[in-house]
Amino acid sequence: KTASGSVVDDITAHVEKQGGDIFFTELWTSDVSVLDGSHEWYSDGGVSTYNALHYEEQTIAIPHNIGTFQLSMNTSEDQPQGRIDGEIYHTRTFNGIADISAPNLQEALSELKNLGAVDVTKSNEEH
Repeated sequence: KTASGSVVDDITAHVEKQGGDIFFTELWTSDVSVLDGSHEWYSDGGVSTYNALHYEEQTIAIPHNIGTFQLSMNTSEDQPQGRIDGEIYHTRTFNGIADISAPNLQEALSELKNLGAVDVTKSNEEH
């Protein structure tokens, strides 16, 4: 994390530099009652790196003649890349293809607790 407490990311780094930073870490300590920001050095933590940002693109094909439906994300541990604390979450119910727009699909997917922020674009291609 940065000094402000935000997570280090490389969203603005050049593609060839993403994930390439190396950080030397130190561990500091203080009593829980200390509120003035003073800390005592504890030990050197070593060298750290972080993984480059990775965007995953997925396509959701929704048939034009679909009725009422929901989308879901299943990260439960019985899934191939699931996790122990994973769960199944569902979006709100959509009432057919006329109810789908990029903004409302993006909003619905972003509300899934196990998915995070998404960007959505819409295409009217038929497959």
